[in-house]
Amino acid sequence: MSESSRVFHLDAPSSSSSSSAAAGDHHHGKPAASASTAGGGGGGGSVPFHRLFAFADAADAALMSLGTLGALANGAAMPLMTVLFARLIDAFGGAADTRDVVARVSAVSLQFLYLAVASAAASFVRKYIYLHAH
Repeated sequence: MSESSRVFHLDAPSSSSSSSAAAGDHHHGKPAASASTAGGGGGGGSVPFHRLFAFADAADAALMSLGTLGALANGAAMPLMTVLFARLIDAFGGAADTRDVVARVSAVSLQFLYLAVASAAASFVRKYIYLHAH
């Protein structure tokens, strides 16, 4: 039995325990759980939220924090893009001449590029840490 199974009191059903459960035997002084109460025989059951990270160490906490920051930064990209789009529209209306329009639009376009690079980096950090870092 693994460490997490002992801590969370999850017993995987075996052929001997399933036959004893059918016969009505008790396991450790408790009635054996049926397949419907044990999550379909998967050894499941609900775990309280505060116990989800019971085996996480400092490195796991740091990785999850970085992944969360990446997710927040990636999620902030869309609202920032709407702000930049509003600035782009303002660049056309508030310019005195053609050169001024080109300068203003170029400045906002560069900000769009910065946002795209930052969003791509944040998305990579989020995906890499949440999906690939163990």
